[in-house]
Amino acid sequence: MPGGRLLGVAGVAALLVAAPPGAREGAAQERTGIRVRIVGAPAVGREAPQVEAPYVTRAGPGPADQPFRLSAELGRAVIILIGAEDEFLRELGARADSAMPGIQVAVLVREDVARAAEHAAALDIPFKLLADPGGEIHRSFGGRDAGGRGGATAWVVNSLGTIEAKLEGMVAGDVSRMARLETMARAAAGR
Repeated sequence: MPGGRLLGVAGVAALLVAAPPGAREGAAQERTGIRVRIVGAPAVGREAPQVEAPYVTRAGPGPADQPFRLSAELGRAVIILIGAEDEFLRELGARADSAMPGIQVAVLVREDVARAAEHAAALDIPFKLLADPGGEIHRSFGGRDAGGRGGATAWVVNSLGTIEAKLEGMVAGDVSRMARLETMARAAAGR
């Protein structure tokens, strides 16, 4: 891999998941618009997997030529949510502007762009929903299928692209975990 890194066994295994054997380079990206670069398993203190995916907001789909790129968010904290139920997202959305100003929240959804756009409009929340119909990004962060089994998992990525914190079991109505997430996100943003 010119200009790349030597990968450990976990990194190689993760790359095999992201690019099926025999697939020509870029085929998965052309088909779905999703790209994942993984170096080892995600963990607090390690570099976050670099992801690129089409996104939608409550206003509709983002520009096709400008997908969400985690690397483009360097300089600000980002929360990646996996498996979040709608009610939890509404609660977090109601608090986000006052409790976590300037922190980007990206929600992984196992939906195509059209369905994710409908979902974002119905939720009316200030977050980006990343369309991940094949689950490539979910798997890169160790996520299960969406649906809230056991609650959401939040990965807090600091302004340098390093995973600062991971919080699991987040469900609607859990004020304590919501406050912990807000505190972790502010710490990752240096506030």
